[in-house]
Amino acid sequence: MIWKKETPVVLYGAAYLGGVVYDYLHTKTNIVAFIDKRADEILNYRDLPVYSINTPFTQTDKDGMIVLIAVKNVFDHRKIARQLKEQGFSFIIDFSHPDFSKVMENTFALPVTVDPYKSTMIYNWQDSAFILHNDGYVTARIPSPLVFTNIGGKQDFWADWPIQSLYPHEELFSFFDGNMNSNPYCYVEEYCIAGANRIGNKHITDRWKQNVLESRQKVFYNMEQNWQLKTSFFIDNAPTAVWSNGKFNLTSGKHRAAFLAAKGEHFIPLNVTEQDYQAFLNMESARETMNFIEHEQIEDTLFSIPHPYFYAFASQSGFAFYIILRKMLLQLGHVFLAKGHSLSELSVLCCSKHYAAFGRYFSQIGAKVKHTAYSGLDRLLDQLQGDTDISDELCTYDLIIAGQKEWIQFDSFTLTAHVFLLFSNDPIEIQKTFVSNTFSLENLCTFSDGGNEKWAVLVTKKEENR
Repeated sequence: MIWKKETPVVLYGAAYLGGVVYDYLHTKTNIVAFIDKRADEILNYRDLPVYSINTPFTQTDKDGMIVLIAVKNVFDHRKIARQLKEQGFSFIIDFSHPDFSKVMENTFALPVTVDPYKSTMIYNWQDSAFILHNDGYVTARIPSPLVFTNIGGKQDFWADWPIQSLYPHEELFSFFDGNMNSNPYCYVEEYCIAGANRIGNKHITDRWKQNVLESRQKVFYNMEQNWQLKTSFFIDNAPTAVWSNGKFNLTSGKHRAAFLAAKGEHFIPLNVTEQDYQAFLNMESARETMNFIEHEQIEDTLFSIPHPYFYAFASQSGFAFYIILRKMLLQLGHVFLAKGHSLSELSVLCCSKHYAAFGRYFSQIGAKVKHTAYSGLDRLLDQLQGDTDISDELCTYDLIIAGQKEWIQFDSFTLTAHVFLLFSNDPIEIQKTFVSNTFSLENLCTFSDGGNEKWAVLVTKKEENR
């Protein structure tokens, strides 16, 4: 198409940048309308109508007009362009078009040729976890939810816990960090004394407990100093771990890993064998997943994918996946692991394909998970992340994961579960459903889901009601 002065032009974005572009272009070309996702409340802008993306234009109109995306966040341009194409617009100018920069720089002049829009998606797949090789070992950034304590045995109460669920360490580090509401003696009474008893130490006195705290405080301040001033310390002294059943079990450096987890780090540097690292990468499935994403022109996923080749892949919700799991695992430490259970004993129902990432996590680390809805990409991600048990035979559940459409339909049988991870547009509605005398509620995170604010809420059945 030749863009002439009389060519109809629609600006996508009835806000600041749309106004700037209109002020520059309206004497040069024929701007007829705006498109904006808030069209129902804006109605008109610069004395022109503002439409939703479902405009009243006919296909003949669309074939003869140009849409220029005037949105400041260029990361949204490709998604908007794809939506416009789906609505029948062919001639679309986004930030990648050479004439877009000319409009922004006030150097634009007609006439120009505008070709039908083609996606310019470029996928730059690379291993974002790898740090260095060293004599048969790899140091790499591993997702914190996949870092577990030592494998141990039945006599080791704290064996095979997610590092983020170690509430005694969380309490201790929080206290040293200045939170006076934290209880450092939880670490001494529940963690240290259990270890001392296991090795036959019978000299547990108040002085012994105080010495433990003083020693741990020195270690904490040393780690804090390095975390603030010399982060390479945690790479040079990365904890060691082994790959086992979909997760990494530590063989050294538990307190370093727990410190980073308490600081909210989403990734923890670990030192592992090359063989274990390759098992984690699962490159055959990784390539299949990459090929599917490229073929389907998928631009992002709702939640992060905890795999090195997908760390940098766009997530609509930012780091919400890691934030939610961190807080959830800490609570599971209190309500499930502290009772002597293992996460591999969990039975999980994931009711919504939108939140399958969380069901997949629990399946990967050994829990029994039943999914009720799935997509093609989800099945590839199952293979990629090495799910160990996706079950269709479960009939009772410890944990239920559900979106609003699902949890508002819960029946009395479903409510027999102990823990719920629920997603909602309004957490007050969850409070109405799960009455406070039976359940306790914790808001884990807010995030954007397709432009809508969503809440992730953890609902836990109170001890006396179990």
